[in-house]
Amino acid sequence: MAVADDYGRSESLARSSFENGGGGTYLSRVTGRQATGWAFTYESGDDETEHLKIAAITGVVNYNVDYDPVTKMAVVCQTTGLADPYIRTFGYTVDAQTGGATAVTINEPFGGTTAYAINPAADAWTSMTNAEGIATARTLDAAKRQISDVTTGRYHETFGYDGVGNLTSRAVSGGTTSTWTYSDFGIDGANLLATSALSGAGTTAYTYFTDMEFFLVLSTTTTFPTRSQRT
Repeated sequence: MAVADDYGRSESLARSSFENGGGGTYLSRVTGRQATGWAFTYESGDDETEHLKIAAITGVVNYNVDYDPVTKMAVVCQTTGLADPYIRTFGYTVDAQTGGATAVTINEPFGGTTAYAINPAADAWTSMTNAEGIATARTLDAAKRQISDVTTGRYHETFGYDGVGNLTSRAVSGGTTSTWTYSDFGIDGANLLATSALSGAGTTAYTYFTDMEFFLVLSTTTTFPTRSQRT
């Protein structure tokens, strides 16, 4: 299968199927414009799942992943092929009842530790401190959606949603606000983008062709603010 980037240049995708491990279809190769690309190999676990074992850039570097035999979680990622190879190791705190991770610690290859606290019910991290000691906290709502994101001493983001879960706003404290509205065609999954706006930069409206089974963007119209509106 071939795809093109935003400039019309070709990328190609190849997929390989596995009979065991759930019978899924897994990405096996991505070939880029320079005839190089990523290749992926997998190993079958005793829990009937496929685990990524090696991700390789052709002729450049291999990323090898090892897993904990009990939790099935990655514990080591190391490179081969680089002049300065590195090893990144992972540690987990696991909920005894659900088996899900409640915390992850990553020992970074060039020193320092990145630590995550995880809400296993939402399958999302709620706080993170990186190797430089910078902390970020995220708040989730009852529907497991991110509603705020605070990085100490840097920025504070808030997010809004409509009644069906579409993202409708993203506001950065002291910065810009992005908003989105959606067209409701009365069909599940057919809430398509109607407008998108960035404060001080303008609004784009989207028009669609539809026969209620097929949806196609016919046109986009962008309205830019006047100089007085930007100040």
